[in-house]
Amino acid sequence: MPRNFSLRTHLLVLVIGTLLPALAVAALLIARVIDDNRVAAEQELMASARAQATEIDRELSGTIRALQGLAQSDHLTTADFGAFRDQALRSLPEQPMWYALVLSRPDGQQIIDTALAEGEPLPAAVDPDVFARVITTHQPVIGDLRIGRIIKQPGFPVYVPVIRNGQVLYVLSALITSKAFAEVLNREAKISDEWVRGVVDANGVVVARSRDPERFVGQKGTPDFLERYAKNNEGVYRDRALDGTKVYGAFSRAPVSRWIGGVAVPASVVDAAFNQSMAVLGLLGLALLGVGGVAAFVISHRIAGDISAVADAAQAVARGEPPQLPQSAVLEVRRLSEALERARHLIATRERERDEADRAKDHFLAMLGHELRNPLAPAATALELMRRRYPDVATREVDVIERQIEHLTRLVDDLLDVSRLRRHAIVLKRETFDVRDAIDRAAEMTAPLFTERRHELDMHMPEPLMVTGDVVRLAQVFANVFANAAKYTPPGGQVVVSTAIENDWVVVACRDNGIGMGAELLPRVFDLFVQGAPDANRHQGGLGLGLALVRALVVQHGGTIEAHSNGPGKGSVFTIRLPLVRIAAPERILSATSSSKEA
Repeated sequence: MPRNFSLRTHLLVLVIGTLLPALAVAALLIARVIDDNRVAAEQELMASARAQATEIDRELSGTIRALQGLAQSDHLTTADFGAFRDQALRSLPEQPMWYALVLSRPDGQQIIDTALAEGEPLPAAVDPDVFARVITTHQPVIGDLRIGRIIKQPGFPVYVPVIRNGQVLYVLSALITSKAFAEVLNREAKISDEWVRGVVDANGVVVARSRDPERFVGQKGTPDFLERYAKNNEGVYRDRALDGTKVYGAFSRAPVSRWIGGVAVPASVVDAAFNQSMAVLGLLGLALLGVGGVAAFVISHRIAGDISAVADAAQAVARGEPPQLPQSAVLEVRRLSEALERARHLIATRERERDEADRAKDHFLAMLGHELRNPLAPAATALELMRRRYPDVATREVDVIERQIEHLTRLVDDLLDVSRLRRHAIVLKRETFDVRDAIDRAAEMTAPLFTERRHELDMHMPEPLMVTGDVVRLAQVFANVFANAAKYTPPGGQVVVSTAIENDWVVVACRDNGIGMGAELLPRVFDLFVQGAPDANRHQGGLGLGLALVRALVVQHGGTIEAHSNGPGKGSVFTIRLPLVRIAAPERILSATSSSKEA
């Protein structure tokens, strides 16, 4: 069964259904704009990373060229190390990123170190593998980042070979500190909302960082960053920085040094516009829903009041009372009220016509009954006189006439009883008696019919059951039920009558194995002029009054009657319930009924 919802709920759903698509479209448009802005921000990050990679190569390439220029010094050709030291010291101010110049032999032993005073002991090289690569390749090499033993801070060397006649005589290196190299990060114009820039060497180690360098320089990048670094030369990503901050970033690999330049901004900065727009959209949606909800409540309250008034008016019309129709400003409600008013007038007209028709019908039935009964009495008297005067003449024909007169008399009596019941003219002569007395009378009244149709009537009435009512009328009730069972059961059938007590009711059931009833007939079987389909061997007529009369009389006794059938050809059961009177049963005046009686 579908659930019922109030008008307010329907209007609120309508408001939500109207606003949600608009809000959804607005959200999609905002998401598209924010996505475009995010793409633009990523492009800006990528451009900045590329520029930074270019600057890294420019600085390192400049350092290599300057070292290569010093490596051509005549002082190195003549092994005049004192003069070369002076030359090196003069070149340092021209290279602000250089912390010191070191001249070493191919075996790694230092000859000159401008970071130490002249005459101090000089250490051996700490990265022999790099020396070996310089000597082998005859090419410049950028060393790894490490904490210098002398300078006590992170830095990296840039090595160039000193070659004479195709032989590496010395290795000249410039030591660049991470702090000095960080100046490269400031050469490019910062993008808006920039958070951090960094330089990562070919091993994935942070060489310089614009934010918290003392914490992160010398560390390797995050595993995800190193994986991207190994697979791609450049890219844009969303990840966590070394300090755990969610960032949007871009990186680009310098083509010469193979170092990485990177730029990142907090994800919250990039997403702020989107989050702010969605928050505004959410607040706007809530505001619109609130306004729509209030409007729906106010309008629905007014309309619901009008509809409730119309519903009350409809119930008043159903009760036959004058309705109080609302004066609504809603056109449909006003039209409904007008239709209800027209329906009230139409119902009143139909009721008057129905009452007039019922009165005419009752008058007709009463008049018909009396008019039919008047000639029946003389006909029955004349037939009796004929039988006495001429007892041996046309006896078969006289019997047929007698049976038909009796049948007509029963029909007329039923017509008169129905007419009296509709006019409430039947007065019951109430007394307390055993219901079996009325059943026995009914069995005697219908015995000729059962004999004619060769039916067996079995009655199971084991104990006295006291009721209060009119024994004659209840006998008429049971007789009509028995006769109905006999007429609608093929010849040679069986009718079983049983009595029982259910709570405070006397239950009398009449069960037959006759033609049964369809589901469409059961609800109307007790209505006036309703008959079941007659069987082929049926000789009894009828107007469909018997069961209607039965129900009326049972109701007048404070009882109920119901019919049941499993379908055509499966017999029928009529069950009558009468109020039980709990007193000692008197001696039965009528003949005792056996537990099984054949009519």
